[in-house]
Amino acid sequence: MRNWLANFLTAGNVLCGLCSILLGTSGRLELAAWLIILAAVLDAFDGKAARYFGGGSQFGIYFDSLADVISFGVAPAVLAYTAGLHRLGSLGFALAFVVVLLALIRLARFTAAATSAAHDFIGLSSPLHGCLVSSYVIMNLSLWGEIVDLPLFVLLLLVTCFLMVSRLPMPGLPRFTLREQGYNLLKLVFLMVAFSFMAVNPAQNAFLAFAVLVIAGFLAGGLRAVRERATRTTNHEQTQAEAPTVYRGES
Repeated sequence: MRNWLANFLTAGNVLCGLCSILLGTSGRLELAAWLIILAAVLDAFDGKAARYFGGGSQFGIYFDSLADVISFGVAPAVLAYTAGLHRLGSLGFALAFVVVLLALIRLARFTAAATSAAHDFIGLSSPLHGCLVSSYVIMNLSLWGEIVDLPLFVLLLLVTCFLMVSRLPMPGLPRFTLREQGYNLLKLVFLMVAFSFMAVNPAQNAFLAFAVLVIAGFLAGGLRAVRERATRTTNHEQTQAEAPTVYRGES
């Protein structure tokens, strides 16, 4: 019973992904894209709901990852193909397959190493990948009615797919509390500013907001990793300096 809300949110994630696929194949691209973003919102809160109610389990981790394969692997690939990749023929189909394959690899790797208490990520999370692809399609449809720069769209897909399977550190979502100062509060404020900017004109601002979040996230994750490595090195050197010297005589 403790996990019922989290599982309900995950089921909603799956529903959004399935509806996005069906709408994408029937030509309703903008709604299909927004459903992927809605799936990402639901995905962001299912783990938080499980932790809040003292739940969290291996079943929940696997259930969430399988849902993400649909909503952030298959659905973005279908959206990308119907929005523009179909113009490339067989190459477009191959690129759509790469999107699904690398999302699947990322989620399999993440699930194998995940714990219910994990907050940060290695590589771009699949929901953010889905949001970047979807918001780019939405922006193009809003401004021009179609994907006007197909090579740029292909580059975006390849970059986000590479980032999903990369080993670059990236912060997870902040905990939604004002009592936790410092790093978590900074993440929370930055997230609120990004979503406020997005709310001004969702169709045209969403892609820029997500892109800034991703870039800032990788910069923050990289800086934090460098600081932690420097701290470990300093602690190791101090330990070595404090260790007693053993004289073994002349050799």
